[in-house]
Amino acid sequence: MEGKITKPMFSFPGGLRFQLTDSYGNESAVWAKASESFEPCLANI
Repeated sequence: MEGKITKPMFSFPGGLRFQLTDSYGNESAVWAKASESFEPCLANI
């Protein structure tokens, strides 16, 4: 399975995130709180 980053990593209030799609076209976001080390957490959007 291959995905594609649709939005490079960016800051938003409280943390960092980037968005990607999988090979089926489902879009997800990966984010981390600003005060933590970057350990991604997947969230479907």
